[in-house]
Amino acid sequence: MKDSTHILIFIAVIAWILQIGLGWWQVSCFNEAFQSLCKKGNVGVGKSKGRFKPKVVIAIAFDENQYVTDSILMKGFSVFSRPQSIEGLSNNIFKHKWC
Repeated sequence: MKDSTHILIFIAVIAWILQIGLGWWQVSCFNEAFQSLCKKGNVGVGKSKGRFKPKVVIAIAFDENQYVTDSILMKGFSVFSRPQSIEGLSNNIFKHKWC
């Protein structure tokens, strides 16, 4: 009985360390993509809400004329989701109304 408890604790600690490492890897990949996006203009960032839906983070870079220069999207449940470019969004103008 004592050995099985130690094994379960060991597996839990390994899983926790693996989660921390993979989470750090995901954040560093996003930060690298975000830094390259910041070099392309002013950047706006948004995220989705919800507890049990896949989380979505989007970042869009605009030039001085409010045209989209580039964008990234990261969507998913797990630490294996990576930032991806959104095709078809570049060179569109951003028209907004301020409240």
